[in-house]
Amino acid sequence: MKKALISVFLLLVFTGFAHSELNIELLGILEGENDGGRFGHSVANLGDINGDGYEDFAVGAPYYPEWTDTGRVYIYLGSENFDLNPDLVVENPGEVKWFGWSACGLRDVNHDGYDEFLVGAWGHGVFLYFGGDPPDHVPDRIYQEPAYGYGSGLASGDVNNDGFSDFAARGDGRIYVYLGSEVIDTLADFELIGRQVGMDGIAIGDINGDDYDDIVASATKEPNDYETLLYFGRDSLHSEPDLSFNTIFVRGGVGDVNGDGYADIIAWYRLYFGGEEVDTTNYLILPKAKTSGTVGMINKDRYGDIIARNSSPSGFWSQVHIYLGGSEPDSIDDWSSFRTSDNLGYSIAAVDLNSDGVDEFLLGDPYYLDDSRRGATYVYSGDTTALGVDGIDWTLPDGIVLKQNYPNPFNTRTVIEFSVPGLYVSSSLKIYNSCGRLVKTLLEMPLISGRYHYVWDGTNDQDERVSSGVYFMILKTEDVQEARKALLIK
Repeated sequence: MKKALISVFLLLVFTGFAHSELNIELLGILEGENDGGRFGHSVANLGDINGDGYEDFAVGAPYYPEWTDTGRVYIYLGSENFDLNPDLVVENPGEVKWFGWSACGLRDVNHDGYDEFLVGAWGHGVFLYFGGDPPDHVPDRIYQEPAYGYGSGLASGDVNNDGFSDFAARGDGRIYVYLGSEVIDTLADFELIGRQVGMDGIAIGDINGDDYDDIVASATKEPNDYETLLYFGRDSLHSEPDLSFNTIFVRGGVGDVNGDGYADIIAWYRLYFGGEEVDTTNYLILPKAKTSGTVGMINKDRYGDIIARNSSPSGFWSQVHIYLGGSEPDSIDDWSSFRTSDNLGYSIAAVDLNSDGVDEFLLGDPYYLDDSRRGATYVYSGDTTALGVDGIDWTLPDGIVLKQNYPNPFNTRTVIEFSVPGLYVSSSLKIYNSCGRLVKTLLEMPLISGRYHYVWDGTNDQDERVSSGVYFMILKTEDVQEARKALLIK
């Protein structure tokens, strides 16, 4: 297996700082193997596909090997001391074109404790790969639809709030939605039509806080007139969009930037705020967030941070900017990286590779070395030292925090993580069934300030395996309680 070359060309990248002086480092540049391969056309956080507790990522090269349209995907596994060599190369599975045009992580769908991942081949299909140790490199399911450009964009989440991970795939004029279930088939459960759905932009997140993830996608009203469509998640999806935003969503992102519990939308110079009642006129102008973008946790606070790209009209240069989240986010960028190329940040992803609670971020540049279009991906560190915009060190939060267990759904074991900021006289972590009956006591003792994780193996206090179903994890102190829902499937 030939590995992608790693090189660090500091002369090609100028890193400047705005008012927050983020401590961000260029960890390396992953360079494509062949001229014309456009390595970095897609980058994606895959979740934890080998079950070791670290997030992993993929880089697509849809024109590999040399100025062709065959394509391949490179997989990089996170670890405490991760390196930047690919751990797995996923070859084109057959006679398809543009394999690696898109990629996406998918929470554990076959309940074996490993996340899965998807690869799109523009117009030729979407391929599902089961995770494992090592991960699979032969597709386990193949999805195909008769739509121009099918597979050009991918996103995943739980749109019907049943505990199973779902995904959406773009095709011209359609968004195909595949619901997770105990049976993994390849038939689309919903087709979202709306207006002409163009570009690659698609993302999933809970915009209105009802526990159903929502679908955001770019669309074309008429030539050179674009919009962003929002489809609310529900038990049975509506084919027509629920809301339209008068802006374009080109490889945009969603995430909670102001810490209010609602996912926000980043699209074409604007940050639209989520809320119980979504208002299409409630937005903040981001003057340097033109096209692609995502939300990650770049510093040690509790707010999502925006990573977005800007480029010159002439195509001479491009910049990637970070806007730190906060209770009242502003329109001043906090960090930027400059390159004399129009494609730095063509694709962007945030991934916590070493599981330290702060994301690294990836900037794809498929036209790297311009004329050759060899392609590259820049890997930057997050800032583990900087305080948040509120001037508070959020390494440990100001109250107890119970994270969502992973994997979820699960079959044999699941990890429960939580944090406490100070000494509590009494603390407990218990599992209850859907009828409110106590199933398992994982801990009951005073706790000091720190981060904790426990593994629940799906047994009760008598060490007997419990049945499939919905369970509730309850973390309590003297006067505070946090709860999360877990789904056990056998």
